[in-house]
Amino acid sequence: MPEQKTPPGQAKKEDPPQDKEKKDATPQGEAKKKTPLPPRPEEQSRATIQFLVGWQQRQQGQIRPGGKLVIEFDPARLPQCRQSSHGAQVWDIQVGMIFHPGGQWFVGSVMKKVRMPESGPIVSLEPQPYEVTVPADATHVEMWFKNYTNIGGHGCEAWDSRYCQNYWFGVVK
Repeated sequence: MPEQKTPPGQAKKEDPPQDKEKKDATPQGEAKKKTPLPPRPEEQSRATIQFLVGWQQRQQGQIRPGGKLVIEFDPARLPQCRQSSHGAQVWDIQVGMIFHPGGQWFVGSVMKKVRMPESGPIVSLEPQPYEVTVPADATHVEMWFKNYTNIGGHGCEAWDSRYCQNYWFGVVK
């Protein structure tokens, strides 16, 4: 908006303080203190642990309370139980985990079931990530994997648990 001119003989009115350009209210010499905003969901901490062939593990990112923990498991680590029945795959691989010291327990499949047709039998399984939110009180996470099948009372079980010691990872505060 163009600046208005003051008619001759009249003093220019000063703008009230609230209308003037806002100035920094902090005393000179003091640094501005900004309250950090909480991270947006897409910026939250995310850690991925990959369980690879050759009994290797690779961790990307730090496991943090409130952050996401993603598990990626290569099914070639547990090739024992791969039964099928009438063309349908009847096996799975699950991850189990406990967060310490709170004892929060999670279990879920690391395999995606492919059905044909969409509501039909499981014709194949392929790896899929398993994701959880790390509890606020967590200091460690313990996990293991179970490959299993059960057909008419006849089953198969195989474990990836570091010879019953389980896999342990620290949570960074």
